[in-house]
Amino acid sequence: MSVDPTGLPSCADLTTVHGKLTYFRNEEGGYLAQGLTAASGAFGADFHDEMTELTFLLVQPDAIARRLVGRCLDYLAGHGFVPVLAVPVTLTVPMARLLWRFQFNAKTDGSRALGELVYCRGPSLLLALRDLETHTNLSASTRLTELKGYSDPGKRHGGDLRSALGTPNRILRCVHSPDEILDVLRESAILVGEPGLRQYYDRLAAARRDRAPYDCGQAIEEVYSVTPAHDVDEEGACRRLLGRLDRIGGDTERADVVARMATTVRRVGEGPTGLDWAQYSRDLDTLGISLDDWDALLVASSLVAYQKPGATKLIASLSSP
Repeated sequence: MSVDPTGLPSCADLTTVHGKLTYFRNEEGGYLAQGLTAASGAFGADFHDEMTELTFLLVQPDAIARRLVGRCLDYLAGHGFVPVLAVPVTLTVPMARLLWRFQFNAKTDGSRALGELVYCRGPSLLLALRDLETHTNLSASTRLTELKGYSDPGKRHGGDLRSALGTPNRILRCVHSPDEILDVLRESAILVGEPGLRQYYDRLAAARRDRAPYDCGQAIEEVYSVTPAHDVDEEGACRRLLGRLDRIGGDTERADVVARMATTVRRVGEGPTGLDWAQYSRDLDTLGISLDDWDALLVASSLVAYQKPGATKLIASLSSP
């Protein structure tokens, strides 16, 4: 591991993606530098070994609503990952825009707005993980990215985590994890934030020394207790929305809106054939349905065009090219 003149690791060998290090170093806010300083301060000479073995999984609000943390942990355990820390994290819109700033540039306005509504709808759970199978010659972050599976259901192979969780589309995808060690450093700074970032890495360093099993139960109960359960099921969402539209149907002043919304709901299952997000938002408002209603989000996320035609992300995600 090489170091720069400040004595910190240079990071040049922590990514395989051309241009990523330059983007991260020049990023306003200096999140890579924050993560690097905190991690290298906590791990010292063990920095490279620690960062090779550690990663995290962010269990997002749709998975929290479906009570899927246990299923995530079971899958991880079956593939050699053990939790060493669990931290409830509630994303704000500015945090989401920072986390995916190098990918959001290629998204449509509708998919970006829907993503923010989903990811910031309630608490997520950050599961810090240690990889017990370091003999694979992959870092924990890269190995978990491969196991996580593509955000696009059509590209999954069936044995990945997102398939095990039954994630329905590229927006309601249940989990996020950083692609590489460089991303772990940057994203931990965004998600944990200062001044708690050094304490976060100190706790990870202590976990390696202790090697004691970590119980996520309290953190899981904390996020579940403030998140109403919901099936976030495509078929159920359509059935419930159509039932609500039937009950509104007698209101002649909103008949056109009801009919248009019913047509939209019945298109679910056709794939991301396109959705007029602005019109859909106005129609929900007219009908008194909240923008962040899970059923409304599921219908919209199933239909919305995800990426602008011909657009290229500044940095491609390994699980969402």
